[in-house]
Amino acid sequence: MRSPLASVLLCTSLLSSLTAAAGTVHLGIKGRRDVAGPQRLRRRAGSSSTPLATLTENPNFSQYFAEVEIGTPPQKLSLVVDTGSSDVWAVASSAPICETKGTCSLGTFDSSSSSTFDDNGPGLFQDQYADGTSTTGDFFLDTFSIGGATVEQFQMGIALNTSIPKGIMGIGFNNAEAGGSVQYPNLVDTMVNQSVIATQAYSLWLDDYAAKTGSLLFGGIDTEKYSGDLANIAMYPSAQTGVIDAFTVAFTSLTISSSSGSDTLTPPGYAEAVILDSGTTFTYVPDDLAEAIYNVVGAQFNSEAGLALCVCSTGSVEGTIDFGFAGADGPVIKVPISELVYPVYDNEGNQPTLQNGDTVCSFGIEPSSSLGSDVALLFGDTILRSAYVVYDLYNARIGLAQTVFNSTKSNIIAFESAGAQIPSATTVTNENAVTQTASADNFGGGGADPTALPTSVDAGTEIAGTSTAEFTGNAGPAFSTAFFDTATSTSKSNPTGSGSGGSSPTGKKSAAVPGVKPVAWVHIALVGATLTFMAVGGGLLL
Repeated sequence: MRSPLASVLLCTSLLSSLTAAAGTVHLGIKGRRDVAGPQRLRRRAGSSSTPLATLTENPNFSQYFAEVEIGTPPQKLSLVVDTGSSDVWAVASSAPICETKGTCSLGTFDSSSSSTFDDNGPGLFQDQYADGTSTTGDFFLDTFSIGGATVEQFQMGIALNTSIPKGIMGIGFNNAEAGGSVQYPNLVDTMVNQSVIATQAYSLWLDDYAAKTGSLLFGGIDTEKYSGDLANIAMYPSAQTGVIDAFTVAFTSLTISSSSGSDTLTPPGYAEAVILDSGTTFTYVPDDLAEAIYNVVGAQFNSEAGLALCVCSTGSVEGTIDFGFAGADGPVIKVPISELVYPVYDNEGNQPTLQNGDTVCSFGIEPSSSLGSDVALLFGDTILRSAYVVYDLYNARIGLAQTVFNSTKSNIIAFESAGAQIPSATTVTNENAVTQTASADNFGGGGADPTALPTSVDAGTEIAGTSTAEFTGNAGPAFSTAFFDTATSTSKSNPTGSGSGGSSPTGKKSAAVPGVKPVAWVHIALVGATLTFMAVGGGLLL
């Protein structure tokens, strides 16, 4: 099922588990950039550690994976790390989808080879996803190890029939488990119940796009992985259920900054409910805000490709897009422009070029309408790589700070007890509150099948405009050289939230760009856009 474009995907080897402080579990995670999606959690205990696991991006899927072991003797698998769901499940070695060589390359589970396997729920593991993909099988109990920590008699799902060729490690809220109305202790709950960690909490550090690796720390934080203050902000419930069932926070401002000034594209008092979603490749904002950003950066959303496109030189721009949360006193995460530009390829594995020779790339912020109607706003890896995020499920709080890219130092602090507040964090006061109004069935688009993406665009499809006359003018195939230039500039705010406007002078240098005709390409594709999706039976799949 691997695309011929897979050669452009990131490939890294799994990092070994790192030593963590007592009371935590440290897990390294791998990342893979190709396509698709994954599930949720809660509970407590006594003496504990902080398991730490290495995360790595996988070259076949645009997701972060963790190496785990299941059964006795242990069988190694790589599972998608999913903060939006709760079930842990593995693909059965006998699943029909794995009959094609290489399809289930991340590993499968052979229940007949485990002496501790207990099939405690035949036929009860069932998920039907919004895009039509599905997973059915059994619930079972067995030994599970991750980041040097082991839990016994842990309930998981085994996918006997599935259209998704890799398993999921859900670490979200447990009110979206595939068991439906019957909830059970998921991974984070079980770690607490078996005294592996003190409370239902973990932190996620994805590092930068080039690093291809990150880490997942259960039961603690690492103060060397972020800079500045760690802000403690609230999560918010769904309007439909009144329950917090996703990592929904208040997104309250967006500013584009460079050495020559800044432009705030959101009005005072702005607040939108967004879900922090590690299983989604891109970031999805309201359409008008996306358009305002494109007007600055020289990008344009192409509906045929299903991607925002720009020239690749955009990635060399020295500037940031700054996302504010929780209001004026809340944290601001500065995302370098270079972290938002990704290559696209034609059906022969080549990068398309414009007639002036500029290569074409995708831009990592997209309009929410590209997911469908009444869909939750998702803040994916294009933002989260620049943030250090602590998920405190017990207290329904999020810790946010600016990440430190490529940090080689570590200072792990464990949560002291069940219900303890986020260590070293400052609680934000006067927060702007929001409510998640998106339908529960619309917490994402489709896309669990790696063949569903990349998306292609027919020959002759146009991308951006032809000139950039001003910072607030028409965007062309060059990233707002008007703004990101060495000319004199003054910082201004755009309280209307229009993001374009031209109603007030910016003081920025005009930078008209010679007209460029769009490239006549065959098919282009972003290799590996992954999207969180919702299981009809419950369960955000990140």
